[in-house]
Amino acid sequence: MTGYLTTLKHHYTEDGPLCALSIPNKEVSFLLKKIIKEWFSGNYGLEWYNEFLDYLLTGNIERFSQELKQLMEHTVSVHDTGRSPEAFYHGLMVGLTASLHASPVYEIRSNRESGSGRYDYAIISREAQKLSIIMEFKQVKEPEGTTLSDSEMTELLKKTAETALAQISEKSYCTEIKQRGLTRVLKIGLAFSGKKLCLLHELSEA
Repeated sequence: MTGYLTTLKHHYTEDGPLCALSIPNKEVSFLLKKIIKEWFSGNYGLEWYNEFLDYLLTGNIERFSQELKQLMEHTVSVHDTGRSPEAFYHGLMVGLTASLHASPVYEIRSNRESGSGRYDYAIISREAQKLSIIMEFKQVKEPEGTTLSDSEMTELLKKTAETALAQISEKSYCTEIKQRGLTRVLKIGLAFSGKKLCLLHELSEA
């Protein structure tokens, strides 16, 4: 409405209008780049971002998980998740890996059918020696009328992440990747509740 983005096309869905947008001119493009650079200022600058992304792409999940948890703690409000928390986390991960969208080495795919289901997010390598990554996200909901202790929430997050990780194999989400002749697959199950999260992974090289 303020002119910072132009609508190319739109249609209505059950969740409201879905639009394809573009940046209208160089002036707005410059402004948006400036805003994004400010978001990554301080402790979360470009050097941090490159290292963060490298941890994921090379399978250093311990460091990737640590950095993701710190990022959530310091920059995300529980109010940011809004009424669709799973969509928020999905969008957050898409945003954090946005630089890969123009990469000649990786292909980004989201909510695609593979095997007997639809995976949440995939980073598919075009080079056999590099990892391809499949992610499944799940929201943890506290039982109605109950407030869980920190230890109970930690255990529930872990069990939910285990379910997300198992779902990748049970529904053969790696089928699309393997059909391309790629064998190095990193499976990630991510469970979340507000700022809290648990990330579990499994590396397949068969």
